[in-house]
Amino acid sequence: TSTTAAPQAVTLAFGGDVYGQPPVRGVLDRGENPLAAVAPLLSGADVAIVNLETAVGSTGEPRDKEFVFQADPRLLAALKDAGVDVVSLANNHSFDHGLEGFLETLDHVAASGLLAAGGGRDAAEAYAPAIVAAGGSEVAILGTHALQLGGLIDLSKSFYVRPNFTWLSYIVGGFLFGVGMTLGSGCGSKTLVRLGGGSLKS
Repeated sequence: TSTTAAPQAVTLAFGGDVYGQPPVRGVLDRGENPLAAVAPLLSGADVAIVNLETAVGSTGEPRDKEFVFQADPRLLAALKDAGVDVVSLANNHSFDHGLEGFLETLDHVAASGLLAAGGGRDAAEAYAPAIVAAGGSEVAILGTHALQLGGLIDLSKSFYVRPNFTWLSYIVGGFLFGVGMTLGSGCGSKTLVRLGGGSLKS
């Protein structure tokens, strides 16, 4: 007879927004990791997820908006080294440098070894989850934007958010990103800077 091992408990670590603007860029320029203070927490989890609140690379025209972010690809290497597994691209800064900058971001994420959720070259790729093997199971991470909650986009065509797919990770992940920003006293970018300085307030 054969037996199937029961799935093990899986630990998830959710971070908030990360970007590469100063002073984070200065940390990278010094060859340091802005997430060094929390790397043990991230790498100790089975799956670690953050929101990549920036375009990555050097191409594309900056959009006409107050805050426009574009990070050096070294940021992704720092995330990977700190133990991050998945980055969400479902946010209001992924297209800060237009479609060209977004497509370059996708390329850099793939080259870094990180998995992307919430963004892709077409709808199917954007709605598909990032799948991470952990504890004898597979963890599916979906990335969506508040536009979905506001009824401005329709995710009903995605297999992964139909009733036969568990909403638990989707809902918990979305709420944790938002709650994390609140507990961090504002924008998650401030939290990243504090973490780089050794503060664990988040």
